[in-house]
Formats: sequence, structure tokens, C-alpha cells
Amino acid sequence: MTWIEAAPVVIVALIVVFVPGYGAAWIAGFSPSTRLAVAAPLSLGAIAVAAIVNMVIPFRWGVIAWLLSVVALLVLAAGLRWLDRGSGRRAPEQTPLQWWMLVALLIAFILLAVQLARVTGVPENISQTFDNVYHLNGVRWVAESGYIAPTRQLLPSFYPSLWHALTGTVMMLTGASVPVAVNAVTIALGALVWPLACITLVARIAGCQPVAVVIGAVLSATIPLFPMLMLDFGVLYPNVLSIALLPAVLAALLFVLDIGSKDLPRPALWSRWALLLVSIGTLALAHPSTFIAFLIFGGFAVIAWLVRWVRGPGAEVTTRQKRLVNAGVVALGVVALGIFVVARPAADLAFWPPTRTPIDGAVDVLSLALVGRPALWAVVALAVAGIVAIFIKRRDLWWLVASYAALAAIYFVCVAGPHNRVRALISGTWYNDANRIASLFPALLIPLAAVGLMTLTHWLLSFVPKTQPRAVRVAGVTLVTVAVAAVAIVNPSIGVAERSMARVYAQTPSSPLLNDDERTLLSRLDDVVPAGDVIAGSPWTGTSLAYALSNREVLLTNIFDEVTPAKDLIVNKLDQATTNPEVCAALQAENVRWVLDFGPLGVHAGPHPYPGLEQAGPDVLSLVDSEGEAKLYRIIACDE
Repeated sequence: MTWIEAAPVVIVALIVVFVPGYGAAWIAGFSPSTRLAVAAPLSLGAIAVAAIVNMVIPFRWGVIAWLLSVVALLVLAAGLRWLDRGSGRRAPEQTPLQWWMLVALLIAFILLAVQLARVTGVPENISQTFDNVYHLNGVRWVAESGYIAPTRQLLPSFYPSLWHALTGTVMMLTGASVPVAVNAVTIALGALVWPLACITLVARIAGCQPVAVVIGAVLSATIPLFPMLMLDFGVLYPNVLSIALLPAVLAALLFVLDIGSKDLPRPALWSRWALLLVSIGTLALAHPSTFIAFLIFGGFAVIAWLVRWVRGPGAEVTTRQKRLVNAGVVALGVVALGIFVVARPAADLAFWPPTRTPIDGAVDVLSLALVGRPALWAVVALAVAGIVAIFIKRRDLWWLVASYAALAAIYFVCVAGPHNRVRALISGTWYNDANRIASLFPALLIPLAAVGLMTLTHWLLSFVPKTQPRAVRVAGVTLVTVAVAAVAIVNPSIGVAERSMARVYAQTPSSPLLNDDERTLLSRLDDVVPAGDVIAGSPWTGTSLAYALSNREVLLTNIFDEVTPAKDLIVNKLDQATTNPEVCAALQAENVRWVLDFGPLGVHAGPHPYPGLEQAGPDVLSLVDSEGEAKLYRIIACDE
């Protein structure tokens, strides 16, 4: 399949992500300049609410259920419109969507879509990484079972299910295979949701000025720390979804707090609060670690709002009100700290050790040479200019600098701090993994850089006599913006990131998860194995993907699957099936009839033994099909 042939699936993914939310924003009375900006959080919010409802009501998720969730979203929007009219407050100005915002968004979309399609290869390619065993099977699970609740996924505990629900919805709407649906959603999130969210945050902070919007769009496509890093490492699809939404959720908070530029008008009272609540819930269900990041960044913004309210010009605040504000700040801080401490993975999963010395870690942070990638000097220069401008002229944005400093400190502690409980407390939310933390940097770097570039252009224009025609001044600003954008686009770090990601998605004879022979054998599995029969095999070697790619049941759906006593007997004692009747009983209970053997090569180096599967001989297994070293056996030991 070519990307041209896969284009309809990408279009459907874009429709699912944007159209319901855009319609709801239009019904609720959002300004044309903000409808597109809030569309994705609202569309995904409808699916997130359905997932929460699915925790208590066991309905089946599918096309009809998705349409009902869209109808519910539109009804809610109509209710908000009625409440806003009844509140007596003036409706927001209906400012048009500026053409340069659309042009900037189109530029970012083309850059990112082409980049992601090129490094993925073909639409059927998969990420040959550890986490993808779970993610691909998780999408199939949504489509097959109809469950989208975070408590009813393939893992026995809570797991953020929104990405799987979204991708499963696209798969059901289009009939596409799991890999094609996954890659289509990746383009929708990485090439449109992300740059649009960045533009929204930039417009709210720096204003809907062409300089700020264009550089925000270009940087969203040229800082390879996101989305490519999360698609390369892991692969961490839920993080891709949550981080793509993060700038838009921050913008929703700024709407409520009335912080930043007024160029992007705030929605009416009830609508902006509803937008914030839905956006926060959606972010949390997309991935909790990004929600924690939002609490940190948003916490500084809330403090800035409270300081402005108490100390602002003309503020008439009584001593009692100040005490209430102080008590509120302390309470919010305690709650946020409690969430930060509690909402973290188990210690045995956050096993990544420090990798840099303190000096090297500091240099990495200052040069933005994160996770071993080349330094981003152009972005550093713009961000420094933005920080200086905030301290000199835009002190109302101090919270943005504080947020960036906090993120930089978390990264530094993760890569260069001592391997102890303090480090686990600070960076454990992100598994003590520098990749996850590094991917958050662009969400703050881009608005800082936009403020910096605007400040630099205004400073340069101060040298142009005001007697010069407006066309001359506009040409000067355009020249500076284009020059900076060109430097960003030719950034060498992009090539490094592209080559790294392309290796991860390449389908080759030596691919670690599924090589050419294994993929070929899976392609004809449904012609041999009857539907309903269960296949045993090592999930480390990719055999579990018979579920995602061949639509056949497997004994272990992922590397961390729960191993029941019956499953334990099968994987560890299958070779004893002719002498141990308990093994045949376990096979009968689990309906296991087949074994896939993809050899010892797996996604992680080192042995991952399943002795019952590896040592079973011809008295237990009969070879039915093979492709190279990939083999499919039928279990004959228990035949009567």
C-alpha cells in the first residue's frame, strides 16, 4: 500500500479528531478564530468521557457508540450556548480566522506529514520496539471487544486507553488494518493536532501576529524532540497523543485565567470553563505523566493570576480575601504535590539510571542537546531572547520562564542526579526516563522562541526610520522571519532524528520484533489457523502480534500479560504434555492448539526463556507451515 492509497484513512482520522469538536465549538458560540484551535480537545474529550462511562456501564464501543458520543458533545455545546446567553455576559468578539494562521498551519502540516510518512516508510510498517506489542494488540482489543475503559484493557490494572480508543475508532470506520490505522492516527496527531496546539498557545501568549504564528508553526515541525522522539523511543503512542494536546490545554487554562494576549478572544464564561475541564480530563486519560507536567506548568500560571489579582492595579483586596487566597494557594499546592508523589509508576518500572555527569547534564540542558541529539542553537538563541524579553518587558509571563526552569531541572536531575529516592521523587513520574521528559521541552520552547523573535524584530525595526513606507517595514519583518525559519528547517538534528526513527520502522530480514519471514508467515496465518483457536508463543519475539495482524487469538497478548496458572503450565511445561495430564487440561482450558516459533531474537537483548515452548519435541508439536526460520506448529500431544 502506498501513502496515496492510505490517504482516505488519514482523512478519516482527521475527521474523527477535528470535525465533532469544531461543530461543538461553532454551536457553543466560539469565535471563528478559536473554533479550529479547540476542535481536537473537544473531539477527543467526547471519546474520553465515553471511556470513563465505560468503566461503570459495559456498553460496546463502535461506530454507533462514537456517533452517540458526538451527538452528546453537540447537545452539551448547545446547553453551554444557552447558559452563556442566560448569564448576561457579553459574547466574545467574532474575530475571523486570520489567513496567515491557516498558511502557517498548512506549512507545518506539510513539513510534518511528509516527514512522518517518509520515516515510517509504507503505511503497513510497524515500530519494531518493545511497547508496540502491547499497543498494536490494544487497538485490536478495542475493535474486537468494544471496551475502551482504562480499567478493561489488555493489562490487568489501569492503563490510559484514549489513544487505543481513538485508533480503534478509525480502524472500525475505515476497515483499515491495525498498522495502517495506527500510522494514519500518528499523522493526524503529529502533523495537525500538535502544530495547531502550538499555534494556539503562541497566539494566546504572544498574540496573533504573523511573526509569532509563523515561527511557532515552523518550530513545531523542526524541533525533533517531538513528535519524532516519542515515535522513535518506546514506541510511546499515548505520550504522542497527550503531548500533542498539552499546548492546547495550557491555552485553555490561559483562557480561563485571562492571561496573555487578547488577540485570540476568550470563549464565553461557561464555555471556557467547560473547555478547560474537558481538556484536562482528556489529557489525563491520554497519559497521566503529561497531566502531571500540566499541573506543574499550569500551577505557575495560576500563581501568576493570583498575584495579579491581589497586587494588580486598582485591586481592592481585603485582608480576609488575601488570607483566603493564601489558604487556597497552599491547598492547591498540597493537592498538586500529593498527585505528583502518588501518580507514578512502580519503582521496578522506573529503572533507567543517570547517564550524564553533572557538568555534561548542565551543558546538555543549556544547549538543548538532549538525549544525545545535536544541539539546537537557533532555538536556544530565540528562547534566551524570549526569557530576556519577559524579564524586561513582559513580566506577566514570568510563569512561562518558571515552568521552563522547572522542566529543565527535572531533566537535569534525571540524567545527572544521584540514583536515589530524591531522583525517583523528582523524575519518577516519567519512569526516570530522559526521553519522556525531553519530549516535553518543545511545548514551552516554542512560545518562548515566539516571544523572543517578536522582540528581536521589534528591536531591529527600531533602527528603521518611521518615515519609511509600511511596505519597507513589513518586508524587513518578513525577511527576518524567513531567515530564522530557514535556519530552523535546515537544523542537523532533524536528519539525525529522521534516520533514527526510520531504522525503528524499517521492515528488514533482521528486524527485532517482526522480520520479513515472520511478517510473511503471519500474513497467511488466518488461512491455516481456524478462528477461535489460540496460539502460544513468546511475546518477546513478536508472536503475540498474530492477534493484531492476523486476527487470531494468542495466549499472551503482550510482554506484561498476566500469567495465570494454566498459562504458566503451557509456556513452561508444554514439553511434558505426553506425560503430564495437567498440561493437556491447561491447553483445553485455554483452547491452545498452536505454537508460533520465531526463534530467540527479540526486542530486548538477553534470554527470555519459555522452556515448555522451546523444548517441545515432535511428540508434542507437528510442523504445519514455515517461512525461513519462522515456524507454525500444531499441538498433537493431546489428540485423542
